[in-house]
Amino acid sequence: QMMDKYEYILIDTKGEHSKESQRAMLLSDWVLIPTTPSQLDTAVLLDMLERIRDIQALNENLKACIVMNRIPTIPTLKEKKALIDFINQNNANESVFLMDNILSERIAYKRSVSEGMGVMEYNDNKAKNEWSQFYDELSGYLGVKNDEMV
Repeated sequence: QMMDKYEYILIDTKGEHSKESQRAMLLSDWVLIPTTPSQLDTAVLLDMLERIRDIQALNENLKACIVMNRIPTIPTLKEKKALIDFINQNNANESVFLMDNILSERIAYKRSVSEGMGVMEYNDNKAKNEWSQFYDELSGYLGVKNDEMV
């Protein structure tokens, strides 16, 4: 019913095997996969990449973006590069893209939620800029003008 009413539908599911997430991927054009530089998340990412490949046998239009999330802001830490290398080594699927923009581990994300705000309402220009760049890149992948995703 919603597919007739809306052009874009965003569904947030857990990163686990479930009927709901499988059904959502079967009906989707795009999947957004957030991942963090942790052993647990990289294991889930490998599983998700395999599930996307399996679903693409039934839904050949399905594409996916991987967004690196909760990346430390300290430049000397190697988590970001290690995660990029891991993704590049384990993703041979040409319809799964690693996004250029990342979402860092910022206190603004936690504080904005605890104060009942979105990050764009919160007073942290670095977080706002980061989120805007992510949003612009995602909009580009989806072929959506920014004013259409409100």
